[in-house]
Amino acid sequence: MPEAGKDLIDIGNLVILPISKILTREFIVKIQILGSGCPKCQALAENARQAAAQAGLKAEIEKVTDSGRIMEMGVLITPGLAVDGVVKSSGKLLSADEIAGMLVEVDKPK
Repeated sequence: MPEAGKDLIDIGNLVILPISKILTREFIVKIQILGSGCPKCQALAENARQAAAQAGLKAEIEKVTDSGRIMEMGVLITPGLAVDGVVKSSGKLLSADEIAGMLVEVDKPK
């Protein structure tokens, strides 16, 4: 992630990126893989890496294995996938194409 005060402005739950970072896609999408580390979780992490590359995005992939944290995010069936802290899928091994579609939605200007 960019460093607070250097590349972004953090105002509580709101993070403001400089327009130059947005226009040049120098921001990082955070993808969380929620699960125990089972083969499906590992496959989902690999598909997420492929999806980020396919979408032309820089991504930080975090593997969340703590069951308490996973449940706090509202996921009861793993593997789960969250993008920028928002759960997008639970209990399904998504393909790289499915994940790329989710990432493109995140990347669209609002």
